Amino acid sequence: MGHGAPSRLRAGLRMLARGVRERGGASSPPPGGPRRRAAVESWAIDVDVREVERYRSVTGGPRAREGEVIPPVYSSTWETALALELFADGALPLPTRGLVHLASELVVLRPIRLRDRVRCRLELQRTEPHPAGTRVVLESRHWNAAGQLCQQNALTFLIRLPRDSDSQRGTESRPTLAGEPVDWRTVAEWTLPGDLGRRYARVSGDYNPIHLWGWSSRLLGFDRPIAHGFCTEAMVASTLGDELWSSDPSALRRLHIRFRSPLLLPATAHLQISTAPGDDYGRFQLIDRPGGATYAEGEFVGGKLQG
Repeated sequence: MGHGAPSRLRAGLRMLARGVRERGGASSPPPGGPRRRAAVESWAIDVDVREVERYRSVTGGPRAREGEVIPPVYSSTWETALALELFADGALPLPTRGLVHLASELVVLRPIRLRDRVRCRLELQRTEPHPAGTRVVLESRHWNAAGQLCQQNALTFLIRLPRDSDSQRGTESRPTLAGEPVDWRTVAEWTLPGDLGRRYARVSGDYNPIHLWGWSSRLLGFDRPIAHGFCTEAMVASTLGDELWSSDPSALRRLHIRFRSPLLLPATAHLQISTAPGDDYGRFQLIDRPGGATYAEGEFVGGKLQG
C-alpha cells in the first residue's frame, strides 16, 4: 500500500474480482504457505475526530474532544481494511464460508491521539489447520507521526471451510492461570439490538455479511447475525475504562480476548470482572446470564501511560 487511509471499497472490489477468477477453486491455503506478499502497510492514516465520535456512539465511551486519546480498539478499523488487502492480494484464501474472529490481543505502548497521523503495518504471522477451516494469525504495529511505536496487536481469525455448518465461533483454548481470581462481579448488562452489526459496520467499514442480516448470516451457517468481535472488544474496553479508570481511554495497556461462542443478535449479555488488588489487572467474561453460556473471556492490564 501507500499513503492515505486503506480503502475498504478498493480491497472489496479486488476480492470480488479474485473470487470470480478463482471460482470453483479450493479455499484452503496454497501449498507451501501464503502466496505473494504477506504484509501490507499504510503510512498516513489520519485520525478524524468526527469518525471517532461516530465510533464511540456505537461502542461506548465519552464524547470525543480535540487532543484526546482515541479508544484503544479504534485501531481495528484500519486493521480490518488492511486485512482485506491481504485477502485481495492472494496472501490468504478467500473466506467463501465466512471469516470468524477467534481472538485478539491489544498491547498499548503509547496513546494515539485525535488528529494524529498513524502508520500501520499488518503482517501475516502464520496459517494453521483448524477443524473448521484455516486459522490465521496476524500482527499489527502502529506508529505515530514522531515514529514512536504506539500499539502492537495480535489478531486471530478462522477462515471457515465450505463444508462447515457448525455455528461455533471457535475453539480457542482456555488458559490455566496459577492463583487466578475467582470472584466475579457484574459491571454491565448490555441489551444488544438486532441491527448492531449494521450500525457497527457503518462506523468501522467491516461489512462482513455474517454480521448484517438474518438472510446473509444464514447463508454462512448462522441462524441470526452475530456481533462483530471488534465491536464486542471495544465495548469491553470502554466498560473497563468506565469501571476502573474513570473513563480514561489511555489507561488500558493490554486486553486479551478470546471468543468462546457466537453472540447472536439481538441478545442480552452481562460483563463480569474479577480484579486483583489495586484494580490494575484481572480477568473478565461476557456471559448471557450469571452461570450461563460464555460468549467471550480474557485478561486485562491497566495503568496510566505517559506520552
